[in-house]
Amino acid sequence: MIKFYVEKIRSGAINPNTGGAWVAEDVPKLWRAKVQKELEG
Repeated sequence: MIKFYVEKIRSGAINPNTGGAWVAEDVPKLWRAKVQKELEG
């Protein structure tokens, strides 16, 4: 799931729930810290 969300954020995919590009805040809390770490590293 981490790679799924990282790819969405990096590719600029549109989040259907917000209508904007995916950002770390859109990721469920369960995965958010790990996604953030992956984006930074």
